[in-house]
Amino acid sequence: MDHYDCERAQADYMGADPNDLHLHAAAVDNDCSVLLTNDRKLYASLDESQLDGLPYSVCTADDFFCDLAESSAVLLDQAVTCELQYWSKKCPDGVPDFADRLTRAECPRFAYLVKRALMRKSGLSPVDISKQFPLGEEYSSTMREYDIDALASISDDFYPGV
Repeated sequence: MDHYDCERAQADYMGADPNDLHLHAAAVDNDCSVLLTNDRKLYASLDESQLDGLPYSVCTADDFFCDLAESSAVLLDQAVTCELQYWSKKCPDGVPDFADRLTRAECPRFAYLVKRALMRKSGLSPVDISKQFPLGEEYSSTMREYDIDALASISDDFYPGV
């Protein structure tokens, strides 16, 4: 994003930190539909109607990745497989703990989904994963309802195509 005008965007900026005006300006001037930030204070003072009035939705990385995983378990599978392939070449003695790294990066809900995908890849059945590691209320009702189907669409192959 090379183009944004902070002066023009200042008129409708409602964020808490004036030093974050450039984020709003870049999002508006580049017609972004989502502002992805873990800065929970940026728009914390806004009520629901004010948030709805923004020209973009604001979400955390954890929300964003969970939304992607909910939209397609195949995308989650592909992402986990790519990470496994990458790290297995980089660290032949064992891949890092993805779930731990994601949790430390403020993505605990997505970390849990990745952990479950890794269990599926290790051969655990979707039913067993769902029983042993159920999705809690922090996940959408749709995601919970189709949990076993989503897990079933994750391959149980750690390194397809390698």
